[in-house]
Amino acid sequence: PVLSGTYRNLAICHKSIGDFCEAVKLCRKALTIGENSLPATHPRLAFTYNKLAEILVATGETREASELC
Repeated sequence: PVLSGTYRNLAICHKSIGDFCEAVKLCRKALTIGENSLPATHPRLAFTYNKLAEILVATGETREASELC
């Protein structure tokens, strides 16, 4: 779970500098780790899904972002 949070935080940093492609990759990696190590209802996993949706919206991928909800 700690590694998942690290990837998520890196994704947030990349989003903040406008590197959306890398942000999406990092956030997806965080999700993969989280999905394999946390229960499906864990708040950290939900937070990671939320961050991925935010990044996707910033890139104009609103349809994919809405599918995460």
